[in-house]
Amino acid sequence: MNDPIEFRYSHNLCIKLLKGLGANKKEIKKFKYYLINKNPFKDCYIWSFTENKNSQALYGNYSSKKDGIALEFNANKIQIMLSKYFNGNRKSFDEFNNENSFIFPLKVIYDINEQKKILLPVLNEYLQAYKSIKYDEKIMNEIIKTCLADLVIFSMSLKNPLLYQEEEIRYVVANINENDYKRPTKIMNGVPFMDVPFKGGILKSAYLQTGNKLPINLLKGTLKKRGYPNVYIGKSELPY
Repeated sequence: MNDPIEFRYSHNLCIKLLKGLGANKKEIKKFKYYLINKNPFKDCYIWSFTENKNSQALYGNYSSKKDGIALEFNANKIQIMLSKYFNGNRKSFDEFNNENSFIFPLKVIYDINEQKKILLPVLNEYLQAYKSIKYDEKIMNEIIKTCLADLVIFSMSLKNPLLYQEEEIRYVVANINENDYKRPTKIMNGVPFMDVPFKGGILKSAYLQTGNKLPINLLKGTLKKRGYPNVYIGKSELPY
């Protein structure tokens, strides 16, 4: 995940739940080490969207000067586009190699009770496997490895409940790399990013934030010049 703040939320929640399951300080310390150093998806990228084109929370956060524009994309075409870009014509995971990526959508879960329901069974299995390493190290390590993979994927769909108004959905690109190798396109303020080109058919609509004085014809012309001639232009339904 390329946003350490969001990973930290899930990480801290896991620690809290492990303590509730009776994990001691040594077991907590080892879990922290495993989650950071044994993470099977160290090179992940997230493309974030919202289900609500009239999100006052997002307009307020990203365009406080009333100059925001909400872009609506075709969800199915996003999945197809990302898959083709990163994996070519491969049709099976059996054909993947260290230059490919797992692509999948996620709906962010904000409800703390739902988050606990998802995490607790995996954390309990992890803890029991860790406590049983001395009895069968090979099998227990395999269980731990599987649990860590599950927890990392789950962490990408969990977010602080206070942010529920974002109504976020995500597309995840999890690169398959050898060892700890990472392949971002660029790094901005210490955060890795990947650039992905996309064509006009993926963009459906554009909605001007309430109060945005940008002329619709100017926006249409700009989109047309960039290869998006058939995008519907509308205005947000927010009263202010």
